[in-house]
Amino acid sequence: MENDKPNRRRATLIYDTGVREDDALSRFQWVIPSVFLVSGLVLMIAILEWFAPQLPVLVFLGVVLVPVGLVLLVKSQRARPRSLLAAVLLVSLFGLPLMAWNVGAYRAATVFVVGDLLSTESLLRASQDRSDAVARLACERALMGEGRDVERRMRGILEYRPSVATRCLLSVEEEKPDLALRIARHLSRHWYEGWMSGEILPEDIGCEAADAFAQTAVLHQSQGTPELLRCSLSASTPEFAECCGRALSEHADDGAILAVNPHLWNEELKVPLFRRLIEAVDLPAATLMGTDPVNESLSWTPADLFHWTTHLGCHLMDEHHQVDAIAAHLSGSIETQCGLEVSDPLYAFSSVRFIRRTCEEAVQFDAGGRVDVVEWCEAARDATGVTVVEAAIAAVGRAQNAFGIDELERSISRGSDVVRTEERRREAQATERIDRVMDDEDEDFVTTTRREGEKLRALSESLFRADEETDL
Repeated sequence: MENDKPNRRRATLIYDTGVREDDALSRFQWVIPSVFLVSGLVLMIAILEWFAPQLPVLVFLGVVLVPVGLVLLVKSQRARPRSLLAAVLLVSLFGLPLMAWNVGAYRAATVFVVGDLLSTESLLRASQDRSDAVARLACERALMGEGRDVERRMRGILEYRPSVATRCLLSVEEEKPDLALRIARHLSRHWYEGWMSGEILPEDIGCEAADAFAQTAVLHQSQGTPELLRCSLSASTPEFAECCGRALSEHADDGAILAVNPHLWNEELKVPLFRRLIEAVDLPAATLMGTDPVNESLSWTPADLFHWTTHLGCHLMDEHHQVDAIAAHLSGSIETQCGLEVSDPLYAFSSVRFIRRTCEEAVQFDAGGRVDVVEWCEAARDATGVTVVEAAIAAVGRAQNAFGIDELERSISRGSDVVRTEERRREAQATERIDRVMDDEDEDFVTTTRREGEKLRALSESLFRADEETDL
């Protein structure tokens, strides 16, 4: 009987709950939404405050990815490494928008889409973005707003972002031409002073500023040619001179070379530019007629520089601006170019008139043609002949005037002597008559004198008696 009983053994029942060691990470399902919320919050703050491109990625790594990875590593020690790696990669996917913030095109798209919702401060920070596309879009959105403070701060930003300034101002000019004009004038003055002094503009943006200057010059009613020309001839550093010359060669066509209109130029620019030009063209006529460029960066020929020199010099003469100094410079240059001895003492005193006549013959301000050195020298020769004749006539006239003045002085002196002699004679006669009367006691004179004295005495006695009667 006992053998017929079944052999009972203790058994442990294991129920399949669906939990495996491989999916132990399922207990941390909260990680996914948390990472999603934190990443979205970081991205929103990055846009509103316009973080630096690399900052959101660093925040995601330090605040999200590293802490979550450590938690998963500690809490899921029994999980296989491959599963843990998959979880970390899944978390990393939420950092892609923050990683994309480091891409300029992504930030530019953000400004384009939500730029109108950003604050002025955010737009100003975005205008300093390292991406030119982002900075340009932010500049446009910021300047479309209101406020002088925005204009002032934006000018400070664009001073060192010439390429951004070019496209931004050209776009803003359509809606706000006055604003674009003011900023363009400020930038052009800042860049020009930087080229000439070497203390304001960093050398690494010199060429960029020169190109931007040429493109934005139209906004402040100028071609920018005079400033770029002077910069190419006498900038503070060779690098700046080369940049200005290259920009001028690229943006100044034949029409711009012929269009010399000093009336529109800054007064502080005219005389310094003329002096630099007169030095550059103080060459024989054969050299000025050459067709080779002035240098590698400036494609203008010596003839182009001579055209500008004569126009500018004659304009200054016509404007009565330092005429003596300008005439002296032009006269000295004519001696070199044309071989004329215009410093001859016979007519050097009339060099101003000589230069004026030369300008009238050679320079036609409204014609728009090029001033040729041959025509200039012919006009100078004609002016020389006329000036010599006028100088000789003037010298003769001065001699005649001097002679006439001497004769007049001598005549006056002789007349004065005659008058003094006559006066002395009359005084002597009067003295002699008085002496004779007193000595000879002229009867008529004595009788008359006594008679007048008796009358006066009688009159005084009568008046005295009348006063006494009145008192009584």
